[in-house]
Amino acid sequence: MAVLKIFNDIQTENEKSLCKYFGEAEGVSFKDVDEFCESIPKEDGAIDVRLHCDGGSVVEGWGIYDRLRATGKVITCTVEGNAASMATVIMMAAPKERRRAYKSAHICVHNPWVFASSLGYTITASELEKAASDLKETQNKMLDLYVERCGCNREEMQALMDEDKYIGVDRAMELGLIGEIIAPA
Repeated sequence: MAVLKIFNDIQTENEKSLCKYFGEAEGVSFKDVDEFCESIPKEDGAIDVRLHCDGGSVVEGWGIYDRLRATGKVITCTVEGNAASMATVIMMAAPKERRRAYKSAHICVHNPWVFASSLGYTITASELEKAASDLKETQNKMLDLYVERCGCNREEMQALMDEDKYIGVDRAMELGLIGEIIAPA
């Protein structure tokens, strides 16, 4: 079984380069996961994804989710501390019965957002409306995925995303975000 550890932020290659330049911890990019998937021997039919991640880039996160699913391998995702934001999307690469978390883990789903500074120093009303429309589109895409992969109630999941708070594994299990709680050894 191939083990993929995602223990840092999900970042673009450019963000990773900046982190390296400033001596900060580099994250995990689509390229990293693609290279990992390519290195798995064909006879190895399983990937064990270990998550302790605050999330990160939406584009990279969706790419990682799709890349993992495209392997055709049996995927298990284990939350080893926390899974937040785009890490929860990556977690959905595994079927519910193969998504699990340790008893002390925490999970956070929330609506997507952007740093206000990324919108520029000045912004017009139409630019702001476009940014809001793009965020709403991404929010609906995430919500659709949660409903499909968790079998949860759409309104209940949206309410949780609106709260933007960590939940424990018991609540995550009720919502179908995970299918198993791992007791301490």
